[in-house]
Amino acid sequence: MEQQVLAFMKKHHIDYRGNKLLLACSGGADSVAIVRFYHQHAHEMGWSLGIVHADHQLRGKASTGDREFVEQLGQALGIPVYSKALAVPERLSQGGNTQQVCREERYAYFSWIMETQKFDVLVQGHHADDQVETVFMQLVKGTDASGVGIPLHRTIQGKPLIRPFLSVTRQDIELYLHTMQQPYRQDASNASDTYTRNRFRHHIVPLLQEENSSIAKQIEKFVERQREDQDYLDQQAHLHYEQLVTNSSETSRTLDRKGFVELPIALQRRIILLLWNYLQPQAAALASSVIDTILHVAQQSSGTQYVHLPNAFRFIRSYDQLLLVQEMPTEMPVQQTIPFDQWMSTGMGTQILVTGSEQKYEGDWYYLQLEEQDFPLRIRTREPGDTLDLGGYHKKVARLFIDEKVAKQKREGWPLLVTQKNGILGLIGLRYSSKLNKTNKTPWVIWIKQEDSTC
Repeated sequence: MEQQVLAFMKKHHIDYRGNKLLLACSGGADSVAIVRFYHQHAHEMGWSLGIVHADHQLRGKASTGDREFVEQLGQALGIPVYSKALAVPERLSQGGNTQQVCREERYAYFSWIMETQKFDVLVQGHHADDQVETVFMQLVKGTDASGVGIPLHRTIQGKPLIRPFLSVTRQDIELYLHTMQQPYRQDASNASDTYTRNRFRHHIVPLLQEENSSIAKQIEKFVERQREDQDYLDQQAHLHYEQLVTNSSETSRTLDRKGFVELPIALQRRIILLLWNYLQPQAAALASSVIDTILHVAQQSSGTQYVHLPNAFRFIRSYDQLLLVQEMPTEMPVQQTIPFDQWMSTGMGTQILVTGSEQKYEGDWYYLQLEEQDFPLRIRTREPGDTLDLGGYHKKVARLFIDEKVAKQKREGWPLLVTQKNGILGLIGLRYSSKLNKTNKTPWVIWIKQEDSTC
């Protein structure tokens, strides 16, 4: 088995000679075999090793026993062990999917150890039988085909995560451990049909093996061919993504809709997955039915439509923009008084200054055609019935938002400039009333600039 794994690693360029590797070990057969395999070849490959164990605290004494077993294994082999009891029960007491919560907590801990202990690569023990189960689970669930199977390698916080045992079966691993007389832990929950994977393992995979005893090898070849096609399409998707993205932050991405819908559907699907992976790298892949809904919404061109996604994210098609954003609760004040001679943020990426000085600043400016009793000016959000004087006629603020193609989710928090008596002077950064102009000089000037400009 060792030579098979070494050849597999060399073929796929995942041997990472001379690197510092963190081995994820639950205490089960596959992860214990990973530890023994890497320990066996550490000297010749120049590896520096560490072991990480995540205790989910869901199986009482059995969980504690797993942790103690892994710590003793590391001590016996002279490999440092990083282990921790995770706060999974506390999170589950507030609700949530058990497997998803465990996954999030586990990978967060792995990432923290990788960062603080300066490891280069994370290694996991998924094997060929896991791959068979995963492929058929995805087909039944409807996961998008562009992400078929367990990936051989991906990144975790920018560092490689690899699975070198995907070329060997559970039987190979157990025989390997038996030959070495190496014990391992048995997770009693693996015998239960409560979890989907266990049902596939106990009932579906045995039927497939009866039809073809080499099913694991066939699935390995199938996934590899799919990955080769996917790698090329992903490269193309990345190129187009860079051209389409118009705005980017930690919690959102905005794309040009017209350019997006002109692309082949295969690239559209992958760009949606790219968006999701950039913003939620540890989350489960989006189901194909969700991606189909997103693609359908993206084809529309009028008004605003939403698709609700996990973790408080929404996909929004608003006119010619496509937005993937995490809806964060905000506490923007309903009203703010604008002081004289002091720059103030509007909360929408702009700053304003009301002054009687003739000093020039960076940004746009207007003379204020106002009386003293109109001051101090204020900023507030919109109210029902708001209208703006555009010189000779008034227009509803609600209609102005539509005319200016302001995304619906931004309208409620958009800052309006108003007088002390609540007369609307403008939608900051968008449209202004006739009381702001550059021709009739008055004692008062308002300056408006982008948040990141300097005074």
